[in-house]
Amino acid sequence: MLITHPTSLSIQDSIKFAFRHLSEDEFPARQQLIMNLIENGSIEPDGFFVGIDNDIIVGVSIAQLRHDGLIMIWHPVTSDNYTIRPFFPLIDDYAKSRNAPAVILIADKDQFVDEKIFFENGFTYISDMLMLASNASETVTQIANENLKNNSLLQFIPASKDTNKNGEKNYREHIIKLMCETYVNTRDFPKLLMLSPVDRILDEYQRNPFFRPELWFFVRKLYGSDKNYKDIGVLLLTDSPPDQIELTYMGLVEAERGQKYSKEIIKFTKKTACDYGRKLVTTAVDERNIAALRSYINHGFITWDRKKIYAKIFE
Repeated sequence: MLITHPTSLSIQDSIKFAFRHLSEDEFPARQQLIMNLIENGSIEPDGFFVGIDNDIIVGVSIAQLRHDGLIMIWHPVTSDNYTIRPFFPLIDDYAKSRNAPAVILIADKDQFVDEKIFFENGFTYISDMLMLASNASETVTQIANENLKNNSLLQFIPASKDTNKNGEKNYREHIIKLMCETYVNTRDFPKLLMLSPVDRILDEYQRNPFFRPELWFFVRKLYGSDKNYKDIGVLLLTDSPPDQIELTYMGLVEAERGQKYSKEIIKFTKKTACDYGRKLVTTAVDERNIAALRSYINHGFITWDRKKIYAKIFE
């Protein structure tokens, strides 16, 4: 197997080969995603590897260079009688050439995973990532009724409209500070969150073509009156037309966890989705984050997909 990079003529065939395990319903969305990542430079020619034998594609590995500095690998795949082993030295070289702190490898639920090869090449299993979804519209009436008797301690302040005491808009710095506090003892992929600075993670979120600054919120807790408050968390949503709002990040500072605030945050998210005419709220959660997973399930979310996450962290 000769490993090279796809040409403009072979790129579509290479994508089809890489994701041939997907159903006919699932493949078009994945194909569009990969093409978008190629067009915006997140998948570079040097990170797109194709194995060729007698002019036939027999293997593919696709590396995505994230704006937070991490390299994300879509699980290498080969035809029968070929091994994915030759891809890993090339992946290492590519990651090191980009000064990546780690390589994250994602395997779809329907892909065969030979963990032995991953472990041989320095990867460790992190966790399963569960993709969740919930119908937003079914809660509109319930939310409206509860608002009539609402005595909530929480407010959701659009970050882009918030100002400091001098009237200056500094929401990005405030989000960074709060997110760092919410990372303390987090159970949602803790090994991965510590690999990139928060500002670069925010940059990655903002690269989404449907990013809307008004969908980033401070979670504010009131004490007695509106004049006494404290920001205790962050809620970052991403529009995903035509019918979804993605709950990209939800985090509370450690002292405020365990007080059932997730119920209010999820309801607010669903109401926001309805306000934007979106039918679904989607999110992703670490399978090992039992508390968060229970909150989502208790509020109407179901698992629609699962992915295995592995990582190779460079010293």
